[in-house]
Amino acid sequence: MALKNAPFPLFYLLFIFITGCINVINKNADETTFKEVKINELYSIQLPTYLKPSVTMLNEDASLQYSDTARNFYVIVIEEMRGGIDINHKRETLVEFFESCTSNIAWGLAEVQSSNPEQIKVNGLDAYRTMIIGKHNGLTMAYKCYIIESLGHFYQLYCWTIADLLSVNQKDMDVVLNSFKELPAK
Repeated sequence: MALKNAPFPLFYLLFIFITGCINVINKNADETTFKEVKINELYSIQLPTYLKPSVTMLNEDASLQYSDTARNFYVIVIEEMRGGIDINHKRETLVEFFESCTSNIAWGLAEVQSSNPEQIKVNGLDAYRTMIIGKHNGLTMAYKCYIIESLGHFYQLYCWTIADLLSVNQKDMDVVLNSFKELPAK
């Protein structure tokens, strides 16, 4: 009742103030600041500033491991030198490497669903991407996987989150994955 009897301009001032605060909160939630991280003078990637180097080991082979446990957002990059020619005079192809890597992710999950692999370019490099969703320790997880090929390396890029938070984290995950760049040799 107090607002009903309040002077007319006071009610509108209060309404404008509350609406302004909500807009500022929503605007800040939509804007993520990114920082470039360079690893081993080999590659760089843009990461949200809220991600920090992971305190716990996410993958022992990863050269980059960042996370934000409050947001349930995790990122790793695994780099591998491209192998030489095998006894059949063949090198492992991007497709073969992609299938091997993504089957390793799916193997550790139950009730697995995955999107069709897409062949893409990431800053000029050939790549495949897919999303894998499955249960791990009772939680449904969503993994965005990019496998990238350069002349000398294969790179595995993984961003993951709890599936219920995918809509919150997806935009930042896409920026991270698409920002990967192999650095020029010195």
